[in-house]
Amino acid sequence: RARAFLQHAEEPLIFCGDLNSRPHGAAHTYLTQGFINAKRIAPWYSYGKADESMTNDCETTDDGALYNEAKDDDEPVTHSVLEQTFSALDLNDTNNTSELASPRIRYVLDATLNKLCRWLRILGQDAALETDKEEKSRTQYNGTIPLFDRAREERRTLVTTSTRLMQRRDCPTGAYCLNPSVLPHLEVALVHLLLTHGVVLEPATFLSRCVVCNGKIVKVQEKSRQRQILEGYDAPVLAEEMVVYECDGCQQGYWWCDLPTSSASRVKTQATRLFQVCLQAGVPIDGRVPDLFAHVNVPQEQEQGWDYTQPGSDLLRQRLDVIDWLKDESLSCPFHLESAYAMRDESNNLVGEEIPFTNVTDSFVNTLDYIFFEPKRMELLSRLYVPKSFRELNTKNIPRGHLLPSDIWPSDHLAIGATFALLPRTASTDPSVSLAERTDSAATLQKDHRGVAPLEPASARVTSGSDIDSEYCLPTGAGVGALPIRPTAPVFPRRHKKRCDCGCVPSILSMFEMAELRKQARLAKAQRTESGLNSVVS
Repeated sequence: RARAFLQHAEEPLIFCGDLNSRPHGAAHTYLTQGFINAKRIAPWYSYGKADESMTNDCETTDDGALYNEAKDDDEPVTHSVLEQTFSALDLNDTNNTSELASPRIRYVLDATLNKLCRWLRILGQDAALETDKEEKSRTQYNGTIPLFDRAREERRTLVTTSTRLMQRRDCPTGAYCLNPSVLPHLEVALVHLLLTHGVVLEPATFLSRCVVCNGKIVKVQEKSRQRQILEGYDAPVLAEEMVVYECDGCQQGYWWCDLPTSSASRVKTQATRLFQVCLQAGVPIDGRVPDLFAHVNVPQEQEQGWDYTQPGSDLLRQRLDVIDWLKDESLSCPFHLESAYAMRDESNNLVGEEIPFTNVTDSFVNTLDYIFFEPKRMELLSRLYVPKSFRELNTKNIPRGHLLPSDIWPSDHLAIGATFALLPRTASTDPSVSLAERTDSAATLQKDHRGVAPLEPASARVTSGSDIDSEYCLPTGAGVGALPIRPTAPVFPRRHKKRCDCGCVPSILSMFEMAELRKQARLAKAQRTESGLNSVVS
């Protein structure tokens, strides 16, 4: 938008306002350093941490028992993971650089998305489901939403079909709302969710989570425990001939069975289908494909692409630029900007902001307002005074008088301001050359916006007590007094009317002059008050 606003690439830019970003925050870093890892900003990335991605997050019911999300029409959850899958998955491998570089996203879904939650778990994603107790509390509208608290406490991204939840002020940051009309086309909803959040699938983690409670599936080593699990499910085989697994959360047992009608075979078929759907939609993958899914031709599925004739596929055409930005690990800024109130160390390195705050409330004190400019195109001349302590905000020592707004500072944000001198595009890079000399050297090459050449170089007007006619179109305001010494640009005297439309600055008090007058008035009032008190005492 800034590029579109500028008339040409060399036009100077000033970007200012309330950016709702603290010093060294996301927006501040992006503008001052020129780039940022946007993935660290997106709440779905910042919530998920690599060291928390495989934790045991079992769900419980009201009585404390493990919450089983399986419905009556579901096959009993007795599917297993092939031994090849677990041999390819080292849950304690701290050298997994891909996971460290791209933290896993952790989800919590409302109860209406039971099936989508199971699919995410099949694909190795950390997906928790709303419990019966949480759902009951949410639907009763008693003012509190335990699901919100859980999302924040467990650092999970909320996925819901409720627009009412999304409209609440206390809705967790980064919540994802799924249109209920898409639920009949759940495969579309799945890939859209993964693409939106930039999820990178790791086939080696498929079928590594329990679809009942979201716990980890681990291999059972003890023969007695293997037999106990098999007998508990009336398995028609001996433990010595089986590789047995169980969930470390709900102790759900798992083993492999080659029968096509077995739940194990069916879940493998389901995982294969989901894998193919994700590949066709362009969901990226990382790592080796285990033998369990060796029959899937990855390049062929990716080349085939998504069939947009499928119902509900229009959802996949809906993309937001900001979502794509939040997937960029090196999002670059096209402008080199510097804050007008930047603070530098002894080595002239930028270290922060000189202003400790621009917003002061009961619960928040920090800097949110900035003026960013291009130092290679303009020179900072002066800055508006901004108080730097509560004492300066509250000179009368009124209880809580430092809070904004107040009788002295009538806005909830402190005003900031700066004056700049535009540098000619042909300006010399020699620091010994003064701004007036650089302006003179460029004066013969420049014309004003009406195509009229300047009447005289800036240095010819550098005189004390200049008697330039007050009706000329000259810069006014706080910078006028400094004009004979540090002209901000070639000045083009043109006679004008009081209300002309030539773009000149009218002869009114500037923000800086008004601020200075208010300051002087406060000082004078304080002096009069002090004098009055002294008179009374005497």
